[in-house]
Amino acid sequence: HYRRGLIGSLPYGAQWELARYVGVGIKFDDIPIHTLTALRALRTNAKAAPEVTKTISNLLTSRPQNDEDDAFAAAFAQERNAKLPWDELDREEENLAKDPYSGLGCNPDSSWYGGRVHFTAKVAFDNSGPTTLKLDRPTLGSSNQLARRFGSWRFIRVRIPKDLPYRGDKKAGEGILVLFFKRPFVLNGRVFRAFYAKEHNVFLVQTNETWDGTQIVEQVSSSMPDLMKVPIPVNFLEFINYHNNMDRNRHQTMVKWAARFALGLSNSIPGVRLEPANIAFEDDQICDTWDGQGMPPNEQIMTDGCGLIRYDILQAITERLTWTAIPTAVQMRVFGSKQVIKKEIHTFINRYHIEVPMSCTAYIVPDPLGVLEPGEIHLKSSRRNLLDQEGRLTDIVLGDVLVTRHPCKVPTDVQKVKAVFKEKLHRYVDVIVVSIKNHISNNVLLNRHLASCTGGGDYDGDTMEVFWDPRIVKHFKSADPSFLSEPEEVASCLVKDKKTVSDFLAEHEAPLVTTATLIFKLQDYLLAAIRDVTMVGTYSTWWENSIYKHGYRDPRTVFLAYMFCAILDGSKSGVSVPTKIYEAHKRTIDMRVPRWKEKSKKDPSKEARIDWNIRSLPRDKELGPFIMDEIQLQVQKECDKQLRFVEQLFVEKTVELDAHLAGPWREAEAR
Repeated sequence: HYRRGLIGSLPYGAQWELARYVGVGIKFDDIPIHTLTALRALRTNAKAAPEVTKTISNLLTSRPQNDEDDAFAAAFAQERNAKLPWDELDREEENLAKDPYSGLGCNPDSSWYGGRVHFTAKVAFDNSGPTTLKLDRPTLGSSNQLARRFGSWRFIRVRIPKDLPYRGDKKAGEGILVLFFKRPFVLNGRVFRAFYAKEHNVFLVQTNETWDGTQIVEQVSSSMPDLMKVPIPVNFLEFINYHNNMDRNRHQTMVKWAARFALGLSNSIPGVRLEPANIAFEDDQICDTWDGQGMPPNEQIMTDGCGLIRYDILQAITERLTWTAIPTAVQMRVFGSKQVIKKEIHTFINRYHIEVPMSCTAYIVPDPLGVLEPGEIHLKSSRRNLLDQEGRLTDIVLGDVLVTRHPCKVPTDVQKVKAVFKEKLHRYVDVIVVSIKNHISNNVLLNRHLASCTGGGDYDGDTMEVFWDPRIVKHFKSADPSFLSEPEEVASCLVKDKKTVSDFLAEHEAPLVTTATLIFKLQDYLLAAIRDVTMVGTYSTWWENSIYKHGYRDPRTVFLAYMFCAILDGSKSGVSVPTKIYEAHKRTIDMRVPRWKEKSKKDPSKEARIDWNIRSLPRDKELGPFIMDEIQLQVQKECDKQLRFVEQLFVEKTVELDAHLAGPWREAEAR
């Protein structure tokens, strides 16, 4: 108990470093009491945390060495020269001790803001032992709203390997992962719980619970630093309600409610502080073909997710963040050696990118003045950095262009529109202004806005890609608008969780449901993204295979495209694929990937998973050559050419020794 109390009284950076080394083989009992006392006396992270590394290094050199120790020594050698974030952590702790809200930034007397120290870990799988977390060395990085409010040290981001090492059913493996993350995690007496999952990452937050050596208790231990007394939500449920209060959002579905935590975790920088009285709400522009029944569908909300901001506010943000130019649009959160050369050459085979000079990417915004006609966009740069169709630098694009967004899955996800210049829009630079009028394609009104026709986009920070190279645009044929409609069979393959927050609260009222049970039930929604990780990739692969085998416009390909998109947004929309449907698709759709993809994935671990007994995926001869086959062939030829050149550069040659310089050495050898 005394040793645990000593460790708990150390600066948090030192605690983390101790736990990190314990996670790779060092034992707490190996660290003398007097060493812990000396670390405590240092008082700051900047002094104590680096001393932990020195202490562990001394422990290794004072006992017989083994291969495991060599690994430690190599790690220590790298860390001695690494710039660690301990000074910033000390500053953050000091500021939040004085003012719990100072980390939010926008303070009148300082440009400082908190939340920039990253504490991360990764899931470590061991076939011979339990699944554990392996802590990483803390680093400085970007900030988010939750870390600024409560302190960097309150959060841990845990990475999940993309290739789950479960033999057999990966879907079952993901279920095991959910159970794993539902457990409380103890770090030197502090208790962390998982509150959100996204893109192979799970986020943990420190609660007011502590581990007393035998059990978890909901209280603040007296052995913890005074910093623990900084006002924060008392428990996990209060933290959850701080960010998105359940009582105030009873009308939301549970899935939508859970998705809101992504806003508190997204990378952001404090800009300016806005007074609520100075924030006005404007009604959205609705497509004139809406029938007025219920809520208008997203594709008919022509200004969805985008508003207007005063120029002086943009100017203030620019000055505060020392930008070189005032932006037209910002995304805001309101209310809320030889072998080395060879390796690089092979990298170009696997990860090449084809640049299109006559193209650009920018935020899309709805026409604020309503001057653009259907099928028109306005694209102007603040500098002459765009190539026109003649190859000359310009600041504006004019004429027919192609626009698209990621993910580009169905034929209609690329739209042909006309780029025009409107004098009234000349100040709107470095953004793509699109018409708020009913979008038109092939002279047919589509009863929806342009962004919704390109990967189901809207205007809440989405970007769009524009291409105007005549060699591409001239030969483009617009797809039939019917591809904009989801195939009927997609809905029959999905189930949707429609439970509202109000329904959930009614089902889990105290005292009928314990706090522990309530937390577990909430985590079913908060950690839902873990269950979708493999399935999203699977349907994407099936879609790619179907393109190769059947073609881009084939109904089977379109079906898989819409299935992929539905699952991709599943953690937000609440849709999922029942196990029986997934297994049926797997039996009928699953197949070996195309040859071009196998060649571009020279990863032994992935090659080992290819069933070489299955014939390579055939392509319908009527479809003609596949573009990726042709590109892969050309890339491989260029790679072989470069490898031959490298081999010639590194041909082994006999080095003739200089007789005068080598003379003493040869005389010594003769003796």
